[in-house]
Amino acid sequence: MVTHQDWSIIPVGPVHLVFGLDWYVILEAQVNQAAQRLARRHKASYWAVSDQVNSAAGLLFHKLPQAKTTTYVAAALLFTRQYPHGSHALILPLDKHGWWLLAWHDGAVIRDTDRLYMTQALATAALEQLQPAYPGLQLIATSHCPPWDQLVAAPTQTVQLRPVPRIPLRSWLLGAGVVALLAGGVLLAWHGLSRGAHSDSLAALDTQQAAEQAWQQALDRLLAQHWLHGAHTTKQVLTQLYDLPLMLGGWQLSQAQCQAQQQQWSCVADFQRYRPDASNASLLQHQPEHWSLQFTPFKQAQARWTVPAVTTTLAEGALLTEKNNEQVLFSELQRLMLGFRSLTVSSAKPLNPITPVDAQGQAHPQPSVLPRYQTRTLRVSAPLRTISVLLPHMAHIRWDRIHLQFGSEPVPALLQSAVTASMEGVLYEMQ
Repeated sequence: MVTHQDWSIIPVGPVHLVFGLDWYVILEAQVNQAAQRLARRHKASYWAVSDQVNSAAGLLFHKLPQAKTTTYVAAALLFTRQYPHGSHALILPLDKHGWWLLAWHDGAVIRDTDRLYMTQALATAALEQLQPAYPGLQLIATSHCPPWDQLVAAPTQTVQLRPVPRIPLRSWLLGAGVVALLAGGVLLAWHGLSRGAHSDSLAALDTQQAAEQAWQQALDRLLAQHWLHGAHTTKQVLTQLYDLPLMLGGWQLSQAQCQAQQQQWSCVADFQRYRPDASNASLLQHQPEHWSLQFTPFKQAQARWTVPAVTTTLAEGALLTEKNNEQVLFSELQRLMLGFRSLTVSSAKPLNPITPVDAQGQAHPQPSVLPRYQTRTLRVSAPLRTISVLLPHMAHIRWDRIHLQFGSEPVPALLQSAVTASMEGVLYEMQ
């Protein structure tokens, strides 16, 4: 079933509004340069950038009709510059184009918004999935939204869509270097000096280009092997665990665990025969349809099921830097630690691609501009009711396992509960 369309263009006055960009947070100081690099890496056709409290780059992967008098504007940026502080969202009807959902935080458009949905109900459902990750999200009423002609009346230069250069700057410089070397070679050959020197220079340039290409391919392979669960997928599996019955057909739940894979969670729950009248038949009678039960006569049973997981690879998302995590993310986790039995993050370890080699088996020299990634091990233990406060901070985490232990706490307290959750995973970041 198609729930939303990818993108759309609506003319308003002197400009054409573009809806449906893919947005990525930008943390570097040189926002425009970072946005262009991101656009080239993802093979986008156009890019736009917001530069308020937070910065974000919007990418468009479609060709736009070209005309000298046509100006294309990212519709999302018209609102983020109106409300640059706090977390906001809106759902607007766009006539035959459907319903537009947009959400942003401190001026940066939130990933997977700026989307057009076929119905208002679908847009509202998508917004509800965002709210656990952004508890302070404020919905702007349609009646309070400025009209489009007022929004486009302000200068639009900073919110325009800009074409991505077909030839990356580095490649252009290398091409210019080739031309310069050729010109130099002709000049030197004219003087009878440098036929050999010219050949050596071209060989060195070919070697450099081959090394850069080999390292980029090695990095792409590495990024494709690592993925992120994010807040939405984590919430889905936690909801499954929240909904587990403590007593089913006279059998009592003792523990549960979900192991993470790229496309799904594999979950198991252990039950013990509790009431004298409980039997295998009573548990089979009450089990959910998606469970597979295995019995260990006569007192134990284990339920198995899977939960789909929507993940993104490292190549598909923009990670935060080590400096940003230490200053912002870890400060937020320190603020939350009072509600956790334990919350630990390890020191960073480099995540390096396998060194590529040439035809002779010699290692290619590593380019100095190659992005560098690293990981930290994250471990959490807390009452199950407390775990959800971590959801806004889970964007760049891949979970390995979530384990629930059931006990009896006579007096619930901040760190005491009948259900304790333990989570282990990996935090990814840029150096």
